[in-house]
Amino acid sequence: PVAGRVLYVGAEDEPDEFHRRLAAILRHFNRSFEDLGDRLELVALSDRDATLMRPAAAQVMAPTQLMADLIERICAFKPNLIVLDTNADLFGGDEIKRPHVRAFIAEWRKVATQLNCAVLLLSHPSVAGMQSGTGLSGSTAWNNSVRSRLYLTVPEGKNPDPDARVLSQKKSNYGSRDAELKLRWRDGV
Repeated sequence: PVAGRVLYVGAEDEPDEFHRRLAAILRHFNRSFEDLGDRLELVALSDRDATLMRPAAAQVMAPTQLMADLIERICAFKPNLIVLDTNADLFGGDEIKRPHVRAFIAEWRKVATQLNCAVLLLSHPSVAGMQSGTGLSGSTAWNNSVRSRLYLTVPEGKNPDPDARVLSQKKSNYGSRDAELKLRWRDGV
């Protein structure tokens, strides 16, 4: 991957929290906010209804005005990566209904295709998804409608390191599956 512009849509945390996290990351890499230039745009939605699509007539998913405004902003910014945080806040449909899920994913696939960018949708797993190790929640369309899926967990076993994390690849249409990357959380990074 190459460095590029990122548009981050955050619906869970306030701007101060994003600033705190980003400051820790920049400090780790010996960088400043000025070094980011115009390569990062944060859209904080924690103070409002952040629903981007919801069922309309005949239960067909329809974009909200917020989604239309966001797409306009995305098209003007032209990011290489769009991060959507999180699915629970942004998706207004029934996560069990395949047509709802597929419509939401299709809308973001259209954006990704038109702008030649990647879209990363963050989601929380269900209890069953955590217990099974799949990281899934809701309809199988969340897995089947996307090109790849990653799952971040803590290592299991006796006396696991509380700062260790494992990023595993649960699906990859264009590469090997089940690859793992071992990570360590330290000072906010």
